[in-house]
Amino acid sequence: MRRAAIGAALLLVVSATSAHASVEAGETLFKARGCGGCHKVNGQGGAIGPDLSNEAAKGHDREWHIKHFLDPSGVTPGSMMPRMVKTREEAGDLADYVMSLGATETAPAPEAPAPAPEEKTEAAPAREAAPAGEAAPAGEAAPAAPPAPPKAVVEAAPPPPAAAPAPAPVSEPSAERGQALFRKKGCTGCHSIRGQGGSIGPDLTFEGEVAGHDADWQRRHLADPRAVTPGSTMPPFRLSEAETADLIAFLTGLKHRPEDRALSAEAKERFTALGERLEALKARVARAHAKGRNVDDLNVELSAARTRVTTVDEMIRTGNVVGAEDEIKAAEGIAQKLTEQLQAFDAQLRDRVSMAGIVVAGLLFGSFVITRKVRLLVREWDAAEGEREARRARGRKGPAPSEAKQTPPPEVPEATKETSEAPPEPPEEDA
Repeated sequence: MRRAAIGAALLLVVSATSAHASVEAGETLFKARGCGGCHKVNGQGGAIGPDLSNEAAKGHDREWHIKHFLDPSGVTPGSMMPRMVKTREEAGDLADYVMSLGATETAPAPEAPAPAPEEKTEAAPAREAAPAGEAAPAGEAAPAAPPAPPKAVVEAAPPPPAAAPAPAPVSEPSAERGQALFRKKGCTGCHSIRGQGGSIGPDLTFEGEVAGHDADWQRRHLADPRAVTPGSTMPPFRLSEAETADLIAFLTGLKHRPEDRALSAEAKERFTALGERLEALKARVARAHAKGRNVDDLNVELSAARTRVTTVDEMIRTGNVVGAEDEIKAAEGIAQKLTEQLQAFDAQLRDRVSMAGIVVAGLLFGSFVITRKVRLLVREWDAAEGEREARRARGRKGPAPSEAKQTPPPEVPEATKETSEAPPEPPEEDA
């Protein structure tokens, strides 16, 4: 019984420790991903998203929070919140943290106990020293020798003050560190750079070339976005001076690259081949329609591919081909899908034609057999009918001489035969 109780207690301790660690991990993740830029916790943070100070009282269970962090707009339609976690484990830690907000009031720290009063002990009166030459009474210890007079205390000189640490060298602003900070603070959830990131905020691909967005403007905007850009939904970020400098170095360095002005030779070749392929697919779709296929879905796909081609044409015209290769790749994927659908339709059509040919061949063969059988039956019928007609004709005219049957004479008895063979007697003469 005692062992079971100890095991249960240990299990509770382990569970509580694990839950506490998950909450701490979620809080760290909440800060690292910049969630405080949109959400307020205990009066600190942005106001774009809902206040999470009392999230535990809203009734959302852990699974709801995990699903929400993995797919915000799927759980809350219309939500502008981007996905800020990479794995379900991170979503679970974040869920444990937000569910702990407002769950219990923080208990005040216990006051330290007052120090116990020192117990004073009265020293026992010293025994009088025995006169010199006299021994101490039996059974009693010899009196202690009087304490030696205290020695003079020599105070040591105070040590010289330690030298102040040399100030850390101020490093130059780093665009690389600024890029890492940009990702760490979750800026990619709202801003896109070269096609990667969110679409809530403006595209920052060429932020360094925007008129008026110099280092001073960036510094003021990062400190208070709404004061610099009225109506902005971007929250202010608490950045150190070094972090601000690194982030400014990164943002002001976002400019056109040499390869951003025109397509590479390989991309040009692919783009030209793509245009020719889409024209050929358009003709094939028309032929499929003529053969009886409903081509509405094919026309939708074809239109999407041609829209991407038009986008690339506009990029080439304006001399800004950033993302053009992604558009070309997407259009090639659509063209490949269209090709496969048309090939499947052609295969089905060939199968139908083959089956129809087999059916027609079977019908022709069956028709031939039936026709031959009918002809044989007609001939037999005609022959039988001719014979019946001939018999009816003979019945009306009598049998023909050549067709008369030779009837044998009837047999005559012997007596009749002799009588008939004797010569007739001459008639008697009259007297």
